[in-house]
Amino acid sequence: MKRFSYLSYKSLFRRWRGVLVADPTVAGLLIILRSAGCLQLLELVALDRFFHLRPPEPRDDRIIIVGISESDIQKVGKWTFPDAVIAQLLEKIKQQQPKAIGLDIYRDLPVEPGHWSLVISH
Repeated sequence: MKRFSYLSYKSLFRRWRGVLVADPTVAGLLIILRSAGCLQLLELVALDRFFHLRPPEPRDDRIIIVGISESDIQKVGKWTFPDAVIAQLLEKIKQQQPKAIGLDIYRDLPVEPGHWSLVISH
């Protein structure tokens, strides 16, 4: 077994001192830049690129999204749909026996007519 002397440690340190100084310096600088938010744009661009490069996922026929379009709003005549219209839509969807129904509508007040039918339809 080879024994290292003080001189061999010293020459080894001299040989690797650039790495021993540069690595912690670069790591510390990156940590500071990232915590300051300077790298966020670069990270988001890289994430977006990765999403574009991944293969497309197959369509899942078990999921159906029912949207409300501008023509639907014009048929009803006003933007805030009455609760009766939403209750009728939910009843039509329930006839297909879904496992779950999710609504992404924010309203904090009832819109008559039909509020009670919407309440009991769930």
